[in-house]
Amino acid sequence: MAEVEIKSNIKLGLKDILKAISTLETKDIEVFLKEVTGILAQKKEKESKNTDESTLIKQIKSAYPIKLNKRFQFLRSKLTTQQLSEKEQKELIDLTNRFEALDAQRLQYLMQLAQLRGTSLNDIIKEFSPNAYA
Repeated sequence: MAEVEIKSNIKLGLKDILKAISTLETKDIEVFLKEVTGILAQKKEKESKNTDESTLIKQIKSAYPIKLNKRFQFLRSKLTTQQLSEKEQKELIDLTNRFEALDAQRLQYLMQLAQLRGTSLNDIIKEFSPNAYA
């Protein structure tokens, strides 16, 4: 492969780098371009993975709306003391159904994150247990 002389401790701008590359043979520029394309693909994949991971983490952490969770906990505490009205009992059942759906969606996010990271679902569940960030 051809060489481009670059003296140490010298900062080069993009135009200088391109000018140096323009002195290479066509075959060497093609090899260079192939290498740069590979580097670019790796960087884009990493950025995409980081974005996907960040999005999943946000979805996992915000799976349970705070206001609904507080109401759910309040109604459950009233249930243990047997002080629920019929209306509250229906509301608790509705909230329970909603939280089951939220649990299922959160589990999907956890599984996607485990797959993205190449780790076990158990490890992800431990990392993102509701108590880990409450």
